[in-house]
Amino acid sequence: MITVSASTSAAELQTIIDSAPAGETILMGAGTFEFNETVVINRDDITVMGTGSGATTIELTGNARAGGAFQVGGVIDVPSYSGEFALDEPAAEGSMYLHLADASGLAAGDHLWIELENTPEYLDSIGDTEWREDKPLRTSMVEVASVNGNTVRLTNGLAFDFSTIASVQKIEVAENVKLGGFTIESGLAEQDPGSFTNVSEAFDRSNVISLSGTSHTKLFDIAIDNAPSNGFTFAQSIFLEASNLSVDGAVNKGDGGNGYAFQLKALYDSQLVGLEAFDTRHAVLFASWTSEANNTIQVRETNRDINFHGGDDHDNIVMVLSSERTDLEATYLSPTLFVNDEGTSYGAPTNPHANTVTFDVVKGTNKSELLVANDSGVEFHARAGADILVGGNGSDRLYAEKGDDLVFASKGNDVIDGGLGTDVLAYAGDRDDYTLTRDLSGRFVVHKAGGSYDIVGGVEAFRFADGTVATSTLTDLPTTYFGSDDADRIVVSSVHDVVLSGGGYDRIVASTSYVLGDENEALELVGDRAVNGFGNASNNSFTGNDADNELFGFGGDDRFFARGGNDYLSGGDGSDDLYGQAGNDRLFGGSGDDLLNGGSGSDTFVFSAGRDTVEDFSLRSGDRLDTGLTSFASPEAFLAAFREAAASGGDSFDTLGIDVDGSGYHVEIRVADTHGDPLVMGLNGATLESLLASSDWIV
Repeated sequence: MITVSASTSAAELQTIIDSAPAGETILMGAGTFEFNETVVINRDDITVMGTGSGATTIELTGNARAGGAFQVGGVIDVPSYSGEFALDEPAAEGSMYLHLADASGLAAGDHLWIELENTPEYLDSIGDTEWREDKPLRTSMVEVASVNGNTVRLTNGLAFDFSTIASVQKIEVAENVKLGGFTIESGLAEQDPGSFTNVSEAFDRSNVISLSGTSHTKLFDIAIDNAPSNGFTFAQSIFLEASNLSVDGAVNKGDGGNGYAFQLKALYDSQLVGLEAFDTRHAVLFASWTSEANNTIQVRETNRDINFHGGDDHDNIVMVLSSERTDLEATYLSPTLFVNDEGTSYGAPTNPHANTVTFDVVKGTNKSELLVANDSGVEFHARAGADILVGGNGSDRLYAEKGDDLVFASKGNDVIDGGLGTDVLAYAGDRDDYTLTRDLSGRFVVHKAGGSYDIVGGVEAFRFADGTVATSTLTDLPTTYFGSDDADRIVVSSVHDVVLSGGGYDRIVASTSYVLGDENEALELVGDRAVNGFGNASNNSFTGNDADNELFGFGGDDRFFARGGNDYLSGGDGSDDLYGQAGNDRLFGGSGDDLLNGGSGSDTFVFSAGRDTVEDFSLRSGDRLDTGLTSFASPEAFLAAFREAAASGGDSFDTLGIDVDGSGYHVEIRVADTHGDPLVMGLNGATLESLLASSDWIV
């Protein structure tokens, strides 16, 4: 490692870089370096790094303000080519092979630049009517992995289809350069962030850091303060890895290629993460006279736009975590995302569907926005303009605010508000795929597949796959109630009402038949009508009223308290506790080991799977055992088998038999069902003698 102090000049650092052996690291110590000329790193295998952006500062003076702090590789738009080759066969986009007429002179590790001239037919195919320039847009930069005869295997795939007339040239590159760990200050007077003018011709299109003709470059922890014009420009490069780069402010922000925080010019197969851009002209710009492909870019924070200036860019992924503007900035800035999709004099059209741009947090502009959510849950404030908002798979908050907006619903539990204007909320499915309700404040709650829902306000129409419904026509909708994280008691009035319980143990009170939702725990029936209750797969609690109720537990370990009336209780799956209480009740435990207690009245207990126990079987009260699920054709056949088993000591069980065990006031009966599986019922309160002496306890 070579360590240099802050007194080292740019010229001295240049000499050290040029003479350092391959693999060397040059460490710039803490303090402020002064660069009056550009440091050029046009070589392989070297690291130039500071001690951190908070410790090492580079101040630009003199020629370095226009020329930049560092140039990695060659001069932009002046590539160095060293040989030409001809394609023997066409090569398709994504292909990892080139078949050349003659591959002599190529070796693994070489890099190729491939381009195909623009033709009228090609420009027509991408919708270009204004640009019509001869600067090739179909370009690709690839690394040679191996050469076998005239077949060249590539490290990265081709960015376009290439016919045999394409130009194939060997391009000289700077490889494996690492650069970072410092702050760069221009020393120039800060300009009005809202003034998009060029202050000095000397800084026209200048770049603080430029890459051109590079491969496997790593940039890290670089902060640029008040760039003379552009912060970073990445040209004719592949396999760039960049992390934690920031640009705060620019002097020149007028037209003509100035004021870009991050400019991509023929960049391929690269990864850029942790980018920040403030008070520049654009945050990330895909240049208009080139095409960029197969890059992944993460912008951590910005108040400027993502801008596809033109060209045949495709398969780029841009993820913006925070893109926020003040109220004042919203009045003069361009939209959060701009795509030159129609073409202009400065650039051919870019297919708006060929790249993916998603956002997390957005405070937009007063212009028309197109905001697509990522899948982690987002918050959009689109402000004014006719906006399009597209939700993601997370739980989103989408506020269209002013203007006539279109919002596309998605998965997750979303909050959607159209705000002012005539707004439409679009769903992918048919109307019948959704349940529309309102909450207590009058907002719509749209229930979607899988249990998710949207809370919706301020929209004038729902658009479904099979038609559009004006929200003004949606009257007399059921209600959705929201529980809190505490234990709630929620009163519903319709079987169609929905309760979203929240975190606490909630009791739903209904005077009508009601079905518990997936997250509901308890149901209490009130009033004097014979209404019914239905559970879910969780552990539920049911309380009936004094009328005749039917209560169904389904899954989970459930508890039933039927109160008065002649009730039917069905435990379903799980080990359930069924209390009939008053009235002549019918208790069916279902699968699992269930506890049955009929209470007062003449109750009927149904044989079911598992080992069930009746706590209070009473012949005197008229309790009975229902044998309908057993393998016996009639109660008489069951009773005959029961008596035979009791007489034989309780050991006659087979597929048509019964085991009977009696001890005091407990009798356990084991019998096969129609499939040959055992059903076990224990009767507390009954003696074997009393059961043998009677026949009216079997139904």
